[in-house]
Amino acid sequence: MMDTEEAVKTEKRSFFIRMVSVIGPGVVLLGNIVGPGTVTTASSTGANNGYLLLWCCALSAFFAYVFNEPSLRWTLKTGTSMLEGVRTEISPVMSKITYIAIFSGAIAYQTGNFLGASLALNYLVPGLSVNAGVVILALFTVFLAIMGRYKALENTASILVAMMLIAFVVTMFACKPSLTGVANGFIPRIPHGAEILAMGLVGTTVCPDNVFAMSTMTKNEWHNGLQDLGKAKKDLRINMVLCGLITCAICICAATVLHPQGLTVSSAADMAKILVPFVGRYAGVLFALGLWAAGFSSAIYFTGCFPEMFAESFGKEYSPKSIPSRAIIFIVALFPIVVCYAFSGTVPTSIIITAQVLCTLILPVSIVMIAILMNKRKILGEMANTVWQNICLAVLGLLVLGITINAAITIF
Repeated sequence: MMDTEEAVKTEKRSFFIRMVSVIGPGVVLLGNIVGPGTVTTASSTGANNGYLLLWCCALSAFFAYVFNEPSLRWTLKTGTSMLEGVRTEISPVMSKITYIAIFSGAIAYQTGNFLGASLALNYLVPGLSVNAGVVILALFTVFLAIMGRYKALENTASILVAMMLIAFVVTMFACKPSLTGVANGFIPRIPHGAEILAMGLVGTTVCPDNVFAMSTMTKNEWHNGLQDLGKAKKDLRINMVLCGLITCAICICAATVLHPQGLTVSSAADMAKILVPFVGRYAGVLFALGLWAAGFSSAIYFTGCFPEMFAESFGKEYSPKSIPSRAIIFIVALFPIVVCYAFSGTVPTSIIITAQVLCTLILPVSIVMIAILMNKRKILGEMANTVWQNICLAVLGLLVLGITINAAITIF
């Protein structure tokens, strides 16, 4: 009997070790996807529609996998990143335009990341001003990026993702959601007037820079070519499942507490304050802790990945100590400080709109470039897209086109 119990414990330990051993770039990607924007969108979705769009939270995580998986096959087959592929196989001009567009969107979104994390920090430490929190976060991200060690970025992201997972999932259970309501939420349907929120959930998980950054990180993490493809895919699958779980947990919190009261949120920080009267002080603290981790994990992604992506796009030799790399790190870190101090701790609407315009316009282009690269059979051979993979990419492309058209109509 004891031998059987010991064997079960050993099997559980070995399963956990196998799971941890394949964690790689996917966790950094997850840390970026679940930022203050995703927390706000998921909170608004639950507050406005209850449990009805939970299926969309799960579907968006699946689309994130579909969008990023080609980068694994391309990079492990060719030994180059997808931005390098765009530069050599499509057009050097297109790779530069792509980088400039996603970088411009990144520094705009970075302001939201710093502000979201700082608002959470202000909730946890009331004596610390929001602007001071932005400065502290900027210093940490600069320090981590200047180290130039990919593993340091990955390990930090792993800790932050673990914090998010624990904070949001524990808060979800503390809210005591309706199991029947949650189950019904996974039946696909879109309530009248919720089309924009449904598309927004996909838009916050499928970002144009993700696939290129994932490719760059894959090149740094896996060094055995296609022998590592199984590990790389498992890493991405695990983290995209966790992405869906975290997004669903946030949506369920809002659906359980806010929706029955008719309450809405305008920012992720609102959720922490609103939860307190209904669930208790500890729930507000946990949610704020998760929001802080979400903002910080997204912030280190931008400063950690974009310097190397610049070198790939412009055909330069990458060095973390080079002048262009240092300049990009400081621009991404200092821009949010300037904005927050200039506008007294708020993000101007023009900044948010700029980020949305750039990302929505470049996302369909990114999907087209992925499709072109992944159908180059002379280069990829058996790693080229199958018919099924092309269909999934086409469906995602049509959905993204809808998001882009809707964004253009709304903005203009």
